[in-house]
Amino acid sequence: MASKSVNPEYVKAVISALIKVPIFKLMDMEMIDMALGRAVLIIRAGEKHTNPHKGVHGGVIATIIDAACYWAGYSAMKTENAITTTELKVNYLASARPGNDLVATGKVIKAGRLLAVSEARVIEKQTGRLIAFGSASCLATDAPVGGILAGLPPKFMGPDE
Repeated sequence: MASKSVNPEYVKAVISALIKVPIFKLMDMEMIDMALGRAVLIIRAGEKHTNPHKGVHGGVIATIIDAACYWAGYSAMKTENAITTTELKVNYLASARPGNDLVATGKVIKAGRLLAVSEARVIEKQTGRLIAFGSASCLATDAPVGGILAGLPPKFMGPDE
């Protein structure tokens, strides 16, 4: 029996659109992969991401965890409407340094009609160190997806479950 999957054309369109989103541009963040219940994002950490101690600022780490959880959850939710993060929890485990790529992999824990809960881990690509992990809850809204994400191809392929 075939299962539902995320439409590859939708993934391509989201990846192309996100590089134009102001927060993604500001953070030098991009999505590199998305599948049903999973999203992978990267930030190439530079000097602009640092705190006064020359480490990558915790807000940068929280931002990529939020985005990875958001897209992992959204990729599994049936809704085509916008969603919003309602809770974010981050655990910092090690200091990240500029000049390294921070890769966040988000995975859905549970996705329903209105709510998705996801978790993400941030790895420093060059060293393989686990920098942080976190979780987020996202809630479907009544608003259709708008702005740069309006008019995307259908999200899903395969049978409805």
